[in-house]
Amino acid sequence: MRNQNFLKSVSRNLPQPERKTRANQETFRGRIEDLSQLAAELTAKLDALELLVLPYHIPSVEEVDFYAQVRNFEISLIKSAMKCAGRSQVKAANLLRLNPTTLNSKIKAYKIVY
Repeated sequence: MRNQNFLKSVSRNLPQPERKTRANQETFRGRIEDLSQLAAELTAKLDALELLVLPYHIPSVEEVDFYAQVRNFEISLIKSAMKCAGRSQVKAANLLRLNPTTLNSKIKAYKIVY
């Protein structure tokens, strides 16, 4: 008799499979929505930085001016980052992983207008 009462008391305290399944589904659904939102944000940032396509042609070795190419690439990256950051130099510097003063000096040196 004692064993039966003990088993009944234990079985009452166990979680019901329906509740557990429903909770798991809601958690899974929430995670999917979070991942979907993160993917959309990442895609928007990549589009804004124009990293999905090269913004210029790759010249042949004979016509390469290394410093001019680096300058052009830096200017396009800075302009894209400023556009993505809503013209905030601090936010753009964070996107480019630069110190804000470094970004500011490059903007002045290249005379970038945004």
